[in-house]
Amino acid sequence: AESGHTAALPAALRPVEPIDPAGAVKVRDFVLDKTSDACGSIWTINGLRFSDITEFPQLGTTEIWRFINVRNTVHPMHMHLEMFQVLDRTPIGGGAAIPPDANELGWKDTVRMAPQNTTGLGLSRVRSSRNAVSSSVSVPWATTTPCTASSSRTDAT
Repeated sequence: AESGHTAALPAALRPVEPIDPAGAVKVRDFVLDKTSDACGSIWTINGLRFSDITEFPQLGTTEIWRFINVRNTVHPMHMHLEMFQVLDRTPIGGGAAIPPDANELGWKDTVRMAPQNTTGLGLSRVRSSRNAVSSSVSVPWATTTPCTASSSRTDAT
């Protein structure tokens, strides 16, 4: 007896429109590095471990996030609750941008951060209310909405 989904696979998958970096409202750089603490060696982003929210992308926008891996080892990065597209990798110290591998085309939630490379990611229509990048190291962020003229928000000075 057959069980589960048994229909034939489609001849082609739905096309994925590549993110146009020219449409990004902001470019953010995140430096991946390692440091030591009482427990041993730990990964950091911009010298920080997971703690306070440091990034505030606006809902509905496109951003480019560049992860700069200064170490000589590969590090996988996983984005919780947000999909992205791998744009390119550029060797630290110069060189031409390298397009993503064939298996990295389309929407992803995890990517390999090559050693001594900057990996460019495109996040389109940012939609999450909170996102963490991996279980051991993350860039905590929360989305924001634009303030309107009728907003009653005030900032303390």
